[in-house]
Amino acid sequence: MPHETQQSLENDGYRAQLAVFAGGRVLLRSRPFTPEEEAQLTVLSVLDTVSGIAYGTAHDDPELVERGLRTLARLRTAQRP
Repeated sequence: MPHETQQSLENDGYRAQLAVFAGGRVLLRSRPFTPEEEAQLTVLSVLDTVSGIAYGTAHDDPELVERGLRTLARLRTAQRP
């Protein structure tokens, strides 16, 4: 089963696919994101960030709100090819 984190996907721009077969054989492949996957990652990042800001505001967690605002600022200024 593949294991991906939002941070690792944003940092390297590659999608890793891992397959483990009976007998212990392991296959790992990677490829760059397609333009559609890049767009989807951006949208999902914004949704996750806004959710975190809303949660932080509702639960009086200024650190979470600040982290969310920094992430939104970074996403706004990101230069995607």
